[in-house]
Amino acid sequence: MTNFEGIIKFNTDRLLTTFDSDVEYTLLEEELQEFFWATENIDRVDALCDLIVVAVGGLYQLGYDPEKALAETVKEVLSRKGTTNQITGKWEKDPNQSPDTLYKADYTTAER
Repeated sequence: MTNFEGIIKFNTDRLLTTFDSDVEYTLLEEELQEFFWATENIDRVDALCDLIVVAVGGLYQLGYDPEKALAETVKEVLSRKGTTNQITGKWEKDPNQSPDTLYKADYTTAER
């Protein structure tokens, strides 16, 4: 069983199969707060992994295959060009990149 399959099993075994944006928001917010307030890396790892569990469950509840949806996202981000801002440390997209070189994620291919 893959990790994503395990998360889906967790959700289906507990009848967590109906998407509710308010519940999803609350769960994601709780995990982000846990990450923000963490003082140890192990706690940050736990919060980040929990965010993945919540996100994968949400994708499944929305009727998408999380693995396929994520594959589309990876194709899209890998097609982007840009640089890391030396002041903020944030990666920024190249505003001059030709749209012809950008891949746009097709999430319809991930529908179950």
